[in-house]
Formats: sequence, structure tokens, C-alpha cells
Amino acid sequence: MDIGQLVIGLAGMLLGAVCVVAALRARSPGSHA
Repeated sequence: MDIGQLVIGLAGMLLGAVCVVAALRARSPGSHA
């Protein structure tokens, strides 16, 4: 397995998780965004 593909995959998963957390925080009423 290519290390570049592994890094890109991990970065994609991390970016997805950050987007989900940001969306949940923005939706919550107690956010100070």
C-alpha cells in the first residue's frame, strides 16, 4: 500500500470528522461561534 494514499485517506477522515463536529457545534443552541 502506498504511504501517500494512506496519508490522504487519514487526512480525509480527519477533515470529515472536523466538518461533522463543526456542524454539530453550529447546530447546538449553546454555541458561541
